[in-house]
Amino acid sequence: MSSDTDVNKSASPTVTAEEQPDEPDGPLPGSANNQEKKVRLSPAKMSTKNSTDLVEYVDKSHPFLPIIPNTQRSQLEDRLNNQERTIAFLLEQAFRIKEDISACLQGTHGFRKEESLARKLLESHIQTITSIVKKLSQNIEILEDQIRARDQAATGTNFAVQEINMKHLQGVGDLRGRVARCDSSIVKLSGDIHFFRQEYRQIEKAIQEFMPALETLSKNLDMKVLNHINNILKKKRMLFPSYMVW
Repeated sequence: MSSDTDVNKSASPTVTAEEQPDEPDGPLPGSANNQEKKVRLSPAKMSTKNSTDLVEYVDKSHPFLPIIPNTQRSQLEDRLNNQERTIAFLLEQAFRIKEDISACLQGTHGFRKEESLARKLLESHIQTITSIVKKLSQNIEILEDQIRARDQAATGTNFAVQEINMKHLQGVGDLRGRVARCDSSIVKLSGDIHFFRQEYRQIEKAIQEFMPALETLSKNLDMKVLNHINNILKKKRMLFPSYMVW
């Protein structure tokens, strides 16, 4: 066998692949179940198998990115889950292709042409998977940037809402203080008005009590004044008989 074959054999573990249909949740190549049954595949048969076809993969319970809490799953999170499933499937296919090539190289010992064909097929698959993984990595970075921008916007919105709530609470507290001061002033004014009413009633009652006495005193004074005037006139007539009173 050539030196390239030895390098390929030393670079990959010697595990034969079991030919199975592509199932979304089947066991990965190289597991204990696959090691029990060893089947060699020819390069012609392996070249006809399209290893880059994407099949549906079951969703994982723990994604590689932290879950952002949200009431509804956004489109960005769905796209991240799809990218994760695609990467997992591509890695599974890469291991399967690697084991297929290893089994093919073991079955074609001494045939340089088949070995070269297998090497080219492996390089083609590796280049295809590498380009797809790079593209997926770029998409993941874009999605992560979008998620970070969305989180920053949500954080800014939360801060703005908290600031508005604080201002609202301060305004409500100020209004409550003013209302309390107004209530105390109203209570004080009500007490003063009640006191003034009582004083007014007492004064009015006292005036009503003094009115008969004042009327009697006024009548007495009028009588005395009239008597004094009559006496003065009489004395004047006696002293001045010629004085005429008109």
